[in-house]
Amino acid sequence: MSVTIIPLGGFGEIGRNSLALDIDGKILIIDFGFHLERYLEVLAKRKTQFNPSLKLLKKAEVLPDLTRLKGRKRDLVGIICSHAHLDHIGGLQYLANKFSCKIHATPFTASVIRSLAEKNNKTTSLEIHPCNSSFNISGINVDFIPVAHSTPDAVIIAIHTSAGVIMYANDFKLDQTPVIGNKTNLDLLKKYSGKVKLLCMDCLYSSQKGHCESEETTRKELLSLKLKNYRAIFATSFSSHIARIKTFCDMAKKLNRKIIFAGSSLSRYLESAKDVKLIDLISNNTVLKTKQDIYDFFRRLRYPEEYFFIVTGHQGEPNSTMMKLIEGEFKFSSQDLVIFSNKIIPSEVCIQNREYLEKKLSQDKVHQIKDIHVSGHLFQEDHKKVVSMLKPEYLWPSHGEPLMMENMNDVFLKEGFKREKILMLKTGDKFNL
Repeated sequence: MSVTIIPLGGFGEIGRNSLALDIDGKILIIDFGFHLERYLEVLAKRKTQFNPSLKLLKKAEVLPDLTRLKGRKRDLVGIICSHAHLDHIGGLQYLANKFSCKIHATPFTASVIRSLAEKNNKTTSLEIHPCNSSFNISGINVDFIPVAHSTPDAVIIAIHTSAGVIMYANDFKLDQTPVIGNKTNLDLLKKYSGKVKLLCMDCLYSSQKGHCESEETTRKELLSLKLKNYRAIFATSFSSHIARIKTFCDMAKKLNRKIIFAGSSLSRYLESAKDVKLIDLISNNTVLKTKQDIYDFFRRLRYPEEYFFIVTGHQGEPNSTMMKLIEGEFKFSSQDLVIFSNKIIPSEVCIQNREYLEKKLSQDKVHQIKDIHVSGHLFQEDHKKVVSMLKPEYLWPSHGEPLMMENMNDVFLKEGFKREKILMLKTGDKFNL
């Protein structure tokens, strides 16, 4: 009886989150994301909109490193996905038809995976499970534990093995008042206390002291903004953040403005939310999916003060709606407002893209409101609470660069964890439990 941990991506780096577990000769892959910063660098080098080849994405290390599983394809019994963010599922749109096993996910996550695969002319074999559920994959018992995050239907994944429970707790917060979706089920988590052999927990904000605030905090702040005197109002955030987008819609209703959604990724996530009956924000509103849709609408637009525009482009992505508008699709004025309800992703490409967008907006004297946002990740005191609750034998910092992993290591050494019980495995390593 043996259990081997094989990190395929996302350990010692931010992005392409993926982990393989070799459980008595059967392999499970947990998450299969892509690396956003490297993907944007690939696009930037070409200076044009194009679909990168699989070979190019592999060479640029955008996708998880499957060479670690070379010759083991027949042993792969399942892929399990924790939530619908692209750094956790984005790689599947390129490789879904290369796997003969099923992909296991919650309803919203599965809908997004299917949509991405269809966009890339790939087929998927999906098995859908509720957020609070248990199921079996080739004799291996798996639990989904509902948690709050910045996209709906997120779960912690608990794998029951001969060595004990391996708990994959990447990307969640302890929010008990989410705007949409599940709150983190603390009562269910407590039932695993003392049974967890290994806790894999994201360390992205391991240096951030205190607790992560609830999404309700951001909702209240956005709804309190005084917006009546502006002409055109644009709001942008992560397309997958359905709760934030709902708040934008409520802002528009408060102003008695018609809602316009603009952007392909925004459309995809909203359609998935409707598809799984989570929330329908699109049936009674206008959705501009394509570049041509956006061009046609804004070319005919006469009274922008009648609308509230919810658009892609919070990071200044080159092909986003905001960039199309600032490059000439819309004539901005000093009476207009852009609300950035997000933090800038701390990568050179994203920082430069946002700086360019903000500079262009400033040249047109457009008002900008920035950084109205709360994270979807645990902070330092949240990490301590989870570890205290679960009492794992081993702790493994994930979803972070080496310094972030070291920060979590330092915190829990001070909390009394033995050094040898904190795993500092990075992509390319291997560990036998």
